Amino acid sequence: MLINIRTSEANKPVVQELTKKLNLGTENVVSRIAFSYSISRNVYLSLENDLLDSKGKEYKDDILFGRFRDYYIALICQHYNLHKTDKDIGKYIKMHIDHGLTLMQKIFEDNKNYSGLDFLLEAIEKGIDKLEESSINNDAIIFDEKTRKSKVKEKAYYSDSIKILVGHSFEEEEIYFNLNDTSIHNNAHVAVAGNSGTGKTYFANSILKQVVAETKGVVNFIFLDFKGITEEDEKKNKSFFAKTNTELIKAPYKPFPINPLSFIDNVNEKNKIMGINKFVDIITAYSNIGKNQQQILKDATKEVFTP
Repeated sequence: MLINIRTSEANKPVVQELTKKLNLGTENVVSRIAFSYSISRNVYLSLENDLLDSKGKEYKDDILFGRFRDYYIALICQHYNLHKTDKDIGKYIKMHIDHGLTLMQKIFEDNKNYSGLDFLLEAIEKGIDKLEESSINNDAIIFDEKTRKSKVKEKAYYSDSIKILVGHSFEEEEIYFNLNDTSIHNNAHVAVAGNSGTGKTYFANSILKQVVAETKGVVNFIFLDFKGITEEDEKKNKSFFAKTNTELIKAPYKPFPINPLSFIDNVNEKNKIMGINKFVDIITAYSNIGKNQQQILKDATKEVFTP
């Protein structure tokens, strides 16, 4: 979906002035910063209250955001709980660019000796401070207190046989499958195959419900549906969610409870440095930053993990 964004007429000269002031490249770079700065203020703008016109600078989204287009759109989707195909995404982007430009213009008007570098460093420092103030820990699961208490290391071990009803014979005899009986099976892997519409998901749900019931909730599961789930599917599966005490997470509407920096060891200094270097290597593999920026990123990440 291609999105055309046009800022307000009043902000057209503001973009030009800030581009010269910040000296960070072309005008679209300043608009990216303005957009991000507005989002970082954690404000929610209303489409009904957008009183600014659209007679200013025009951008196509791929020009405005470059190869990071998907990331910027994801910020809007996450902020407003939208799907990436929502028709109003362009309007929200336009409003946040205008809002960010207005905020930035006032900052530079009030601080005549304030440079573009001062602005960026201050914004980055505030972001790092917020990370340090956060009560979220660095464990693998960080979603909320309830989820954190469900970490694997705190779960009870289930050793009894898990007996699952999988069907009936032609003689109407019940057929059971002992899911975790290693005296019969080498492992507990199960594959369900069949054509579309033959009931694979229904069958899998039935097995999961039995697993939860048989183990009295000790054995948990993660069910990933890569096709997504419709509102109709959600209603049909209400009973399944209730009986299995399952929390539905519909990406990208709701964040998935995983901390991408959980692999960094914050106890052993040597392992921590190795983890940070690995993290920076991953970032640099997908971005075009030089050695100086790599070192800055390493130093900033170290600061985050320094007590």
